[in-house]
Amino acid sequence: LKGLVNIYDGLSPVGLSIFPPASGACSSETPVPPAYYTKTAIAAALDAMPPTGSTPTANAMLNAAMLSELRDPSRRQYVLLLTDGSPGCGTLD
Repeated sequence: LKGLVNIYDGLSPVGLSIFPPASGACSSETPVPPAYYTKTAIAAALDAMPPTGSTPTANAMLNAAMLSELRDPSRRQYVLLLTDGSPGCGTLD
């Protein structure tokens, strides 16, 4: 993931949502909202929160879709989902 961010840093807005959040709830959090030049912040967030816990995939995608940064009508919006497990919690999984 860090290698991918290195490629797109500065070329496209890139952010990071993590699931489950530090609280372990069946949800997600976005420590780095989509913006240009975020590779350092993303690397720090990944180092601080390694993969663990459940996999609320559907909830994480719904939360990402609600980000104001992903509602810019002047350009296409993309979400890339990377996970280390199958969906495992949440009412929408």
